[in-house]
Amino acid sequence: CFFFFKQKTAYEISACLVGSEMCIRDRYSVRSFYFDMPKHMAFHLNALRRINSHRKHSSKHVADVIIHTFYKKLEPPSKSEGFADVKVVELVGGPFENEEEEKLFYSYLT
Repeated sequence: CFFFFKQKTAYEISACLVGSEMCIRDRYSVRSFYFDMPKHMAFHLNALRRINSHRKHSSKHVADVIIHTFYKKLEPPSKSEGFADVKVVELVGGPFENEEEEKLFYSYLT
């Protein structure tokens, strides 16, 4: 079984989780990919969405309370849940349109 998660609503994610649980129950090898992003980086990227309004972002700036709530409820996946493996994916910046955007990205605004 293979599940690809993008940013979805809670309802859509719960449906996908049921699918992965079915695969684990049926003894398929299921690997979890955990996209590890520190909370301060989430705030930084959220601020960049507002500053770089000329770029075509797939998501808009969100209220701080949404980020705080997400991290308060976040439970990273673990092998004890039945996953064959848990791969941690770390954030890599880019691609950037120019040097100014790259400098802004690495400035860590909040």
